Amino acid sequence: MLSYYQDRVAAEAFLETASQRHSLRQHGVLLGYEVYDGEAARTVLSVDPTFSGYVPIGLSVKMPGRPEEPPVVFHTLERVRVRPENATHRLVPAAWPGATEAKVPAGATEILLYGHDTRLDPGTRLAFVTEGAPTQVVTLEAITRLRAAGWVADPSDPPPVVPAEVTRVQWREPLAQALLPWGQTRLSLHANLVDAGHGEFRRAWLGTDAWLANQSVDREDVVITPTRRNHTAVRVRRGTTDVVHLRALHVPEGPVVFTRDSQGGLRPALEVEVGGEVWTRVEHLHRSLSHHRHYVASADTDGRMWLEFGDGVHGREVEIDQATGLPLHPVVLRYRVGDPVAGNCARSTLTEEIGVQPATVEAKNERDALGALTGVTNVVPGAGGREAESADAIRHNIPVQLKKAPLQRAVSLEDYAEVAGQVEGVDRAYAMNLGGVFNTVAIVVDPQGRAGLSEALERAVWSRIDATRMAGREHIVLEPTYVPLEVELVVCAAPGVVRADLRAEVLRALRPGPGPKQGWFHPDRISFSEPMEIGDLLAFVQGIEGVHAVKVLRFRRLLVTADPAVVPSIVPSGAQVLRLDADADLPENGTLVVRVVGLDEVDVTSFSIEPPQGVAGVC
Repeated sequence: MLSYYQDRVAAEAFLETASQRHSLRQHGVLLGYEVYDGEAARTVLSVDPTFSGYVPIGLSVKMPGRPEEPPVVFHTLERVRVRPENATHRLVPAAWPGATEAKVPAGATEILLYGHDTRLDPGTRLAFVTEGAPTQVVTLEAITRLRAAGWVADPSDPPPVVPAEVTRVQWREPLAQALLPWGQTRLSLHANLVDAGHGEFRRAWLGTDAWLANQSVDREDVVITPTRRNHTAVRVRRGTTDVVHLRALHVPEGPVVFTRDSQGGLRPALEVEVGGEVWTRVEHLHRSLSHHRHYVASADTDGRMWLEFGDGVHGREVEIDQATGLPLHPVVLRYRVGDPVAGNCARSTLTEEIGVQPATVEAKNERDALGALTGVTNVVPGAGGREAESADAIRHNIPVQLKKAPLQRAVSLEDYAEVAGQVEGVDRAYAMNLGGVFNTVAIVVDPQGRAGLSEALERAVWSRIDATRMAGREHIVLEPTYVPLEVELVVCAAPGVVRADLRAEVLRALRPGPGPKQGWFHPDRISFSEPMEIGDLLAFVQGIEGVHAVKVLRFRRLLVTADPAVVPSIVPSGAQVLRLDADADLPENGTLVVRVVGLDEVDVTSFSIEPPQGVAGVC
């Protein structure tokens, strides 16, 4: 069993073999990658109260369903003032008699409401809801009460005798689409709006029987019984006595939903209270002092949370009574659970109120003050619910994250080549293991825009590798082994093309010259282990303007007499780079000869292309 545990612990130290989500999360932290734990869906609720008051945080509504199905529950995220005067049935667009086909055009930023009874204020949100069309929520900027002739509450009403009371409301965001207030799918307006998030409230207690007897424990609450599976306690020596600390605690239910905080970051919908004091969640306890009420929360594979507490040095400790095995100061957990994907629901489906969670005295009083809610519904679909990243996805995505930033430590041969490639002036690099007593790595560098490694570039690459290499490993920087080529072509000019000009153009297109037109044999186009195909060369030359036909007479490595005159492909080895400078003063760096039919002595029978009819002087 000891060997088994040793193997399991060792496996968690490597990304590919780690099986625990906590281990994968720590690998991500070390490598600058944040593991995604899912996200709860959000929506906007419309509430029509009987009396004016405030919707408390935690007012919960659910989707009607079967008793055996897990409920889809949303709860309000903010405390919002609501008024019965702004109920949906009180927000009536002003109409013109007989104008049943009238519409509010797309791009509009104002509308007339019939009457002066509403209590709308600047800053109030207004939702335009039409069956079969997306809901648009706008923020009101100005409200003006008027008296204007001709306006009625419905197009079927007779023309009024006296000017009617109307209210002009103006908002910021232009309407995305036209609205038909009096069509077959009538428009409804909602002003008592409050944001809501997905998740069902839960509360768990960990304390002595005497303490629990004095608490108002609901039947849905969970009383945690400590076992070896749901908590970890550690005995430590303090002076002459031993004390026991609660170091880890498993949240009894899950998955705990994650929500966005005010800064846009994801956090678990979880609150921890120890001895009546609320503790603060941190990413780790490394910087926590002994008096800090800090804890760490990380999601398990099934979405349930593990809580980690301090040891009295890094973070305040939670001491356990050795007689009872329970904390000296009771622990209370408040959290929300739910399948994040289940929160993605359609509009107008959250219609059943189920009370306030948590049911504090203040929240209950605020809810009771609203009276009966004549209408509760979600005016937009519940959206944004996403599952947590799987273990396989974490393993796949962490290396992707590493590619977004320069490597800071070279481990594999590929790492050494990538680090060398980060140095300015290096086109590509190749690393190979020389082994030996000093475990030496050779980094072969292919410079940009030239062949041959300068002393300055060699020093820069050596210094960069020296700052990132593994301890106990030596390195050297080398230039590639260049393989010069021998290429000879014969081309046939198209009708009307000056042959001497054609030869100059073909040479210019092939030679590794400077500027934007670098030439087909430029060093930046050729690197380690890259083969050169004769078909690619023929296709390139054939595409040069003025070339009617082309044939290769020589295509091989220079001075390698064992090769045939023409080979289909020249393949270098790992640290070799093909080279053709086409410099008459340095023929050892590769030679290039271009002959033109009619200008040089060429055996025209070597071409199989027939000349066009009626054209003379071409091959």
